[in-house]
Amino acid sequence: MVEAGSAAQALSRLDDAMSLMVTDIRMPGGMDGLALVHEVARRRPDMAVVVVSAQVTPRPGELPAGTPFVGRPFLESSIRAAILEAVSGRRRRA
Repeated sequence: MVEAGSAAQALSRLDDAMSLMVTDIRMPGGMDGLALVHEVARRRPDMAVVVVSAQVTPRPGELPAGTPFVGRPFLESSIRAAILEAVSGRRRRA
């Protein structure tokens, strides 16, 4: 597992061996999680991404297609289902 304290740090740590990113929408720094997921989709369309937030709910069309969102607090089953959905979508894109 690789952790990052900001979107810029997350982008700098992207690795070809990574297959899943879970990110919050609210992040410190100049780039929020919405911008991060769009940049990851551009750089690594094969990467599965799950977005979470306790404060912001994305509007329709704000997330790249096939990117699940889970509101916090969430149940373990909800995040697990979102990860499975994201990974399944990644396999279809690859």
